[in-house]
Formats: sequence, structure tokens, C-alpha cells
Amino acid sequence: MTTTINPTLDAVQAAIATAIEAQPWYRRFANTVNASLGGVAGALATLAAAYAATGRADSTAVLVGAAAAIAAGIAARLTKNGVTPSTGATISAAVAAQTTPVDVTVAVRDAVRAELDARDAAPGGEHAE
Repeated sequence: MTTTINPTLDAVQAAIATAIEAQPWYRRFANTVNASLGGVAGALATLAAAYAATGRADSTAVLVGAAAAIAAGIAARLTKNGVTPSTGATISAAVAAQTTPVDVTVAVRDAVRAELDARDAAPGGEHAE
């Protein structure tokens, strides 16, 4: 994982990486699995049609069907998907579950107080002794 100089981005990256790793393999590669199974189903349908028409299992139908299933799986695996609304919601939920919300008002107030306290403690500061 890449570390940035922004702790918020680091937390978001870590939350997304954790969510990805927590998925089962078949969910992570769902498009490839679906395309491959669709190719196998198409091959079986072609084989069934060839058998119904000729009364025998045609080896050409088997080979073409297998090639189509393999090609569909490879094409799905190599295709980069876009971020959909449901993916955005999933990412938002993963980040929200793994990060702590920051109250900006409190963070700014604490930073200002720390700066003023540092100035006061400096020689010649308002409350310096």
C-alpha cells in the first residue's frame, strides 16, 4: 500500500485494501467467473443443439464452445471495470466502518489552542513568567 503525507488518505487506502482482501476470490473475480460460466453454458447449448440435429456429439461444437468459454473468461479478466454507484456505496461503507470520523470544529479548536499555548510559553509570550 502506498503511504501518503495525508493521514486521511492513508486511512481511506487502508480501508479499501482491507475490504478488497476480505472478499472471497469468486467475488473479487465475479465478472471473469460469470463470463466463463456463460461461455460454458453457451458451449453446452451448442452441443445440445448439434446433438438434437444430428443425433451425435459433434467434436467441432465442443471445440468451438470451449474456445468461446475461454475467450469470454480472458476478455472479462482483462477488461477494467468502471466505478458504479453500488461500488461507490460499498467503498463509502468500508471506509466509514474502518475509520473514525473527525469533528473538524474540535480539531481546529485544539490546533488553535495548542498554537496559542506554545506562543504563551515562549519567552516574552502573554503568560510567560
